[in-house]
Amino acid sequence: MKKEQLYFGFGTGRTASMSIANALNSEMSSLALHEGKIRSRETAGKQFLSFLTLENRLVYEEPFKADAVVSAKRGAAQILKARGSNQHFGDIAYNYCPMISSIGSAHPNAKLIFFYRSCLSFVPSCATLDGIDETPVGWPDDKKTTTNVEKFVSLGRLQPRQGSPESTLWSHWTSTMRNIWLWSETNKITIEQLSALKNSIYKLKFEDFISDPLGEYLKLRDFIGISTELPESISELFSTPLNSRQQKTTPPEKWSRREIEHYQKYAVPIMDLLGYET
Repeated sequence: MKKEQLYFGFGTGRTASMSIANALNSEMSSLALHEGKIRSRETAGKQFLSFLTLENRLVYEEPFKADAVVSAKRGAAQILKARGSNQHFGDIAYNYCPMISSIGSAHPNAKLIFFYRSCLSFVPSCATLDGIDETPVGWPDDKKTTTNVEKFVSLGRLQPRQGSPESTLWSHWTSTMRNIWLWSETNKITIEQLSALKNSIYKLKFEDFISDPLGEYLKLRDFIGISTELPESISELFSTPLNSRQQKTTPPEKWSRREIEHYQKYAVPIMDLLGYET
């Protein structure tokens, strides 16, 4: 009897996770979801597991609710129903970050995948300047016109907890400053939770994947335990980046002195922990 493997992937978003979910979903006896749904390249398909947009913010603000959310939304019954007869099953979503500890505890045999990327490239890529943002991740400029979907996602996006020093400064921060904080806080809570878990953990650096997509994917594939023949479609899939931003916000070389100081305060300590040169 073949061993079933469950995995969860998470990170800040903008880490090539959509491409990787597509690749994993093309494997034999494998169902890989992206934010609870099937992805056919960039097109969203059937929702197998519920969206956790609002729960993302809820659990961040009230961590004691994490176990209940995971039990209700990602418990054994929900996983069993979603995975069907697939040997390998997983979901990749940045909304998992505040509840990683509870996921690891609820599913001790699940493998965990941490996708990460430099703050310096994440911030310009995490929001659009104008027009419709099909995959909203970061905080847009306050003057940007947003759709109902973008507004809904913003309800679940992390921002400083009430009563924290940062909460009183939030309204005075630029969108660049908010997204520097978002990157820093998301990675900070992820690193803290992973350090206390006994689950098998794989860390996938965005820059390594971009440099050698197939090579890095083969390492991840081996970690998950997929040993069948590699589908030919995967090389073609990786030949064209998915969900790539056609426009970017202010690049680091154009950040103001205030934004640079903000980066140094919040992001540099986390960049150091992730092994980036600062």
